[in-house]
Amino acid sequence: MVSAADPVDRESGRLVHLPDAPFLVGDLDPPAILAAAMTGPVLVDNDVNWAARAEHRSGCAAGVDDFVYLHLSEGLGCAVVNDGIVLRGHKAWSVRSPMSVRPGDGSAMAFTEVFAALGVRQPSSTAIDVSALQKLLSRRDEEAERILTALAGAICGVPYAAVSFADPQLVVIGGEWRQQPDMIAAIGEQFGRAPRSAPPITTATVPRTRRGEPAGGGGTAPTHRPVGSPLGRPVTAPRRAAPLLTPTHPGRRTPPAAHATRAIARVDRRRQCSAGGTQRESSHFRNGGLLFETMAASTDEPKLVGSDRVLAVLAELARHPEGIGLEEMARAVASPKPTVHRALASLRRAGFAAQGGHGRYLLGDEFLRMAFAHHEARPDHVRVTPVLKALCERYGETVHYAVLDGTSVVYRSKLDPDAGAVRLTSVVGGRNPAHCTGVGKVLLAYTLPDEEAVRTWVGDRTLERPTEHSIGTVAELHAELARIREQGYATDDQENEPGVNCVSVPAYLNSPTAPSGAISISGLTYRTPLAKLVADLPAIRSIVSGNAAV
Repeated sequence: MVSAADPVDRESGRLVHLPDAPFLVGDLDPPAILAAAMTGPVLVDNDVNWAARAEHRSGCAAGVDDFVYLHLSEGLGCAVVNDGIVLRGHKAWSVRSPMSVRPGDGSAMAFTEVFAALGVRQPSSTAIDVSALQKLLSRRDEEAERILTALAGAICGVPYAAVSFADPQLVVIGGEWRQQPDMIAAIGEQFGRAPRSAPPITTATVPRTRRGEPAGGGGTAPTHRPVGSPLGRPVTAPRRAAPLLTPTHPGRRTPPAAHATRAIARVDRRRQCSAGGTQRESSHFRNGGLLFETMAASTDEPKLVGSDRVLAVLAELARHPEGIGLEEMARAVASPKPTVHRALASLRRAGFAAQGGHGRYLLGDEFLRMAFAHHEARPDHVRVTPVLKALCERYGETVHYAVLDGTSVVYRSKLDPDAGAVRLTSVVGGRNPAHCTGVGKVLLAYTLPDEEAVRTWVGDRTLERPTEHSIGTVAELHAELARIREQGYATDDQENEPGVNCVSVPAYLNSPTAPSGAISISGLTYRTPLAKLVADLPAIRSIVSGNAAV
C-alpha cells in the first residue's frame, strides 16, 4: 500500500501532477517502480483517502457511511465518503477543493499564498509550517482573531460544498490542526451559520504517523469538540462514533430506528469489535421475506449498509404498486435521500425500477419479467400446476401450494376458479403465520415431533391470532400437530380468515418420506363446508399423488 500526498490516477496508480496544485512529487509511477521488488498488487491512493478509510473502519466515523473528512496539516485535503466508499473523480483522483480567502478588499487569493503572506509557509515549499501557525494563533490578539476568522471561513467552503451535493451525516477534521481547539471552535462557529441544516463536526480519532498515514491499530482517546463548545476547553471523545447534535440546529437529528420500513422487525443483533477497539453493532432487519444487515456505531440506531440498502429499496418498491416518492422512500429505509437516489438509479439502470408520473418510482418491467419467468420455470411449480388445476376444477375453490419458511408459510403457487373466486389474503410469494394455516400446520407436524420442539419453535414470541379460532398456546399447537401426524392431513377451520376453511395434505415432490411442501383447498364455509372437504379426502389424496386420471 502506497500513500501519497498527490492526486492518484485509479486506473494506473500513477501520481498525477496538476498545474494548479501545490504538490511536491509531480508525475510518478509507484506500481512500475515497485514491480521488481513486489510479487503482489501495489495499492496506491491519496493519503487523505487512506485517512478517511481508517476513520470509517475504526475511528470516529465507524458505522457512518456518509461523511466528509477534512485534513488540515502541512498540506490540505478533503475526502468525501458516500455509502462507505471514497468518491473519486472522472480521472479517479482524490477530491481536492481549491481554497481561497478574501483579505477584505474584495479580491481572492489562493489558500497556499495566504500562508506565505502570513509567514507560516515552509521555506522553498508550499507546505504549511504548522508550528508557526499555531504560534501565531496563540497570541489571542485582534490580528490573530482576524486571521483565525478568515481561515475558518475559507476552510468551511469545503464542507459547505459537501453538504450541497453529498448530504453527509458527519464532518471529520483530521491532521495536526485538530489539536488547535480555537481553530476547531472557529470552524464550528462558521459552519453553524450555513444556510441549510449542517451536520455535526468532530475530530479524527485514528492516530497518524508524521507523514499523515493511518497507523496500524487503535489509539488513545483524542480531543473531541462539539460545534459551539467553549474556546480552549477540549473534551475527551467517546471511543465509539457518537454523532453530535449541532446546537445551531437543535432539531436536526439522524432519523431514529423507528423511521425504518414499517414492515421491518428486529430479529437478531450481535456486536462486532473493529481492529481499533470501536464497538460496531451488526443488526438484521426483515422486510417481508427479506433479511437485511445493518451496521451502527451505537446500540440504538441501526443503519442499512451497502447492497442491503439497495435490496431494502427494492423490497420497499414492491410494497407500493402505485409508486413511491424519493422522500417517502428515504424515510421508509431510514437513509439519506442522495444515497437512496443512487440506489434507485442503479435499479433503474438494471430495469428493476422505473420512474412514472409525478416522479414516483415503481418496480421495473425487467424485474417483473424475470420474476414471472423464474416462477413459471421452477421445477416445483411445473410439477404441481397440473395437480392444482385438477383440484380447482373439481371443487371450484382456490387451491395453493406452499412451503415452510421459519414461522411462516410462503405460497409458491395459487390457482383460482374461473367463476366464484373470492379474494383471500394469500398471494404467490406472500406469507401467512404457519400455526394458523392448513398448509403451515401439516408441514409443522413433520418438523416439530414433540412438545419441546414446539416450545423451541415458538420461543419467547406470542402466537399471532388472526381470528378467535386461531391456536394461541404451545400446548394447543402441540396437540394439534399430534392429531395431524396421526390422521395425515390438516384443517383450517376459520383460523386464518373468518368465513374461510381449508383442508391440506403434504406434497412429496422430491422425497417419498419428507414433504417438500403442502397443497390445500380453501373454500367459503357456506359454499364448501369443511366436513365436505374432509369426507372427500380419498379423492384429494388420489389427485395429489397422481393416481387419478386428470
